[in-house]
Amino acid sequence: MNLIIDICIVSKNNSRKLLRKEFTINSILPYKGLEIEDTAWKNPKEILNVTYNPTDDYVYINLEDDKISDEADINSHIEMYKLHSWKILN
Repeated sequence: MNLIIDICIVSKNNSRKLLRKEFTINSILPYKGLEIEDTAWKNPKEILNVTYNPTDDYVYINLEDDKISDEADINSHIEMYKLHSWKILN
């Protein structure tokens, strides 16, 4: 089963960038409220919602936004995510 994770980076000025990471899983079905860890973060992020599609065999989750305080840091923040195998969607 594929696990699709989306997270939105939001700056103080409300600029937004959506990023995605995908995994193959076979052991646990994520649920709302569960926290997930990734090498891109210091602390786990909370799962806000989960969509399960048994026909196409995937689970899609949205995480809490990653808020940054400085607009100038958004590009370096995105580059850091890319180093941890995240892909930019917009």
